[in-house]
Amino acid sequence: MVADGIQKRFALIINGDTEERHYHNVDLAVSALSQEQYSISVVSPKKPDGSVTYFEANQESIEAAIAGIAAQMDDDDLFVIYTTGHGNQTSDGKAVLGLGNTDYQ
Repeated sequence: MVADGIQKRFALIINGDTEERHYHNVDLAVSALSQEQYSISVVSPKKPDGSVTYFEANQESIEAAIAGIAAQMDDDDLFVIYTTGHGNQTSDGKAVLGLGNTDYQ
């Protein structure tokens, strides 16, 4: 999409882990990004505090969140992805995000 001269800020926070410290990491990220006036989407097993668009933690939700953000963006906008929780590595060396019983590549 053609740039409109206004840089909008979008953030996607992804957490696939149910340990309390990762929920805390999500809350900290929401707080920091909110202060910088980001429009925030969160994919996590638990909805964080703050004004966010929330999705359950699964691959379909990540894809839906990205599609929703992409539909709002143009060429001069900023998109940040923050991840917390345990990741894995595939046998061919690709990094993946752990999402419960599945991995997102």
